[in-house]
Amino acid sequence: RCNGRDLFAAAFGLLYPTMETVMERTGWGYDDLDVIFCHQPTKRFVEKAIPFLGDAGKAAGKLWGTAERYGNTSTTSLALAMAEAEEAGTLVAGAKVLVLAPSSGVSAAAMTMVW
Repeated sequence: RCNGRDLFAAAFGLLYPTMETVMERTGWGYDDLDVIFCHQPTKRFVEKAIPFLGDAGKAAGKLWGTAERYGNTSTTSLALAMAEAEEAGTLVAGAKVLVLAPSSGVSAAAMTMVW
């Protein structure tokens, strides 16, 4: 039987250090970011994650998500969020972006890019 709390803790336990590493390697601070995309971030996920983020939690307002509007969009979640943010004028040329991909298979990926 799956224990959601333990699964969240395990996935987030990987995501936070992965995110910190990529930000450090890029040389950006969270204030430098224009927008953050995370695979399938629900409002509940974000609310639960904020206390664990330290300084990174201040950037939570830059998170662009689609799960609340569209539900589980599986592998299209990041592309959908980026397309929507671009259409809204949030994701523009030169924007500094952090992309996060935590997985319930308990893996995590993060990357930064300039749009």
